[in-house]
Amino acid sequence: MKLEIFNKELKLEIYGFSGVAINKDYSATAFKLMDKMWQTVKENNLSNKGINI
Repeated sequence: MKLEIFNKELKLEIYGFSGVAINKDYSATAFKLMDKMWQTVKENNLSNKGINI
């Protein structure tokens, strides 16, 4: 496997929702918030690269 190292500045604008992980259920909370975010993206026809960060 060939490895490439890029030494370039990376700029991101990150948007999303916040929430509380009840009983430390982090994955369920994350999926709930991602679903809410993607629903908003689709409803508003926002341009995106389809990447979750």
